[in-house]
Amino acid sequence: MRFTRPTIIHLWAFDLLAFNGCDLRPQPLVKRQARLQALLEGFGCPVVSRSEAFEDGVALLRIAEQRGLEGVVIKRRDAPYRSGECRDWRKVNTQAWREANRERKRPKWVMLSLSALRAALIRKRAIWA
Repeated sequence: MRFTRPTIIHLWAFDLLAFNGCDLRPQPLVKRQARLQALLEGFGCPVVSRSEAFEDGVALLRIAEQRGLEGVVIKRRDAPYRSGECRDWRKVNTQAWREANRERKRPKWVMLSLSALRAALIRKRAIWA
């Protein structure tokens, strides 16, 4: 891909999981973000910013909707980083994204034969009568 005119790119960093070989994931989000802020201030690059916390999540979701974004992520400030779904963070999609992706969210029912179901239950150490 070739650009025909200069393009400005801006990056928003929202978390710092490791630094200088040190795993920061066990630390609470507020500590990781404070380290990220200090790092970015020392770096001094105007195109990289730290994503700020928002007190009004409903207003933030409304802005995401207006800008055509997928949604927002809500995190507990005192929680360590955990990958995958957990109670410490939630992703909230905009209404437009939910409508556009309605088919992707529908459950996909899988039909199993009786022998496949029996094999799955045996693997789970279930009692088969």
